[in-house]
Amino acid sequence: MSSDGHASFFNVSSMQLARSCLQPWRCERAAHRRLVAELFSGARRAERCRLRHSNTGLHESTLRVRPFATPTFNSIVMATIYDISVPIVTGGVVYPGNPEITISPQQAIAKGGSSNVSSLSIGSHTGTHVDAPKHFFDDGAGVDALSLDTLMGPAVLICVDDDVMAVGADQLKLHELKGHQRILIKTRNSSFIRGNEFVKDYTYLAPDGAEYLASLGVKLVGVDYFSVEQFHSGHHRTHRTLLERGIIIVEGLDLSGPPLGPYELRVLPLRLAGLDGAPARAVLVG
Repeated sequence: MSSDGHASFFNVSSMQLARSCLQPWRCERAAHRRLVAELFSGARRAERCRLRHSNTGLHESTLRVRPFATPTFNSIVMATIYDISVPIVTGGVVYPGNPEITISPQQAIAKGGSSNVSSLSIGSHTGTHVDAPKHFFDDGAGVDALSLDTLMGPAVLICVDDDVMAVGADQLKLHELKGHQRILIKTRNSSFIRGNEFVKDYTYLAPDGAEYLASLGVKLVGVDYFSVEQFHSGHHRTHRTLLERGIIIVEGLDLSGPPLGPYELRVLPLRLAGLDGAPARAVLVG
């Protein structure tokens, strides 16, 4: 609260708040309503917010609303949205051996069609994409079965030096990762992720790095090239270490734009039923 008393706050007992927030999303919605009330509504709308809370079982004695000054527009910090997906174009870069990208008009207004409709021929691991457990395990979950709660939520973007070719446990331990469930790793790859040729000596996540992340309870790992694994490793230990534990892998991220730090991550793969992976649109908000 400011020294002149121009603030609004809610004093809610922890036991009553816990009863009203049995699910995390309810807590988030309650917090959002309080923030909106404080920023834009003034004392009158804050009072209505108080009444809404009282209807959920919170007594008026546990809620206090004080007059406050409405903030100016300049005092509101607007979030920045970073699109960290790579474009999918005909002839675009794919991992060697994967299907080539071909996009062609199936109908065209210029040729007498009533509308423009395109035909796409792509692989399930095209561009920015999500790896599901089924990628390496026949009985693993398909991409459509992945938890949206894991694909969306707080994430941290870290970076390793350009001379690092294999991101192992030692490099990861230089960062404070405990408590983070979604880790995005920026490497030298981000400087050529949008190039026209596949780079075989890209930086990758080493198996011991994957083991370390798994030991921290990480649920999602994102990397800035088209595979998390060393090129033609033969053993696929990085993939297997992560996927057998249900850790989602996001590959082909363009991390060249956003500064390092915490964000809200949104990754939405195509809902391709039962498949091993799918192209995705990915953004960071922060």
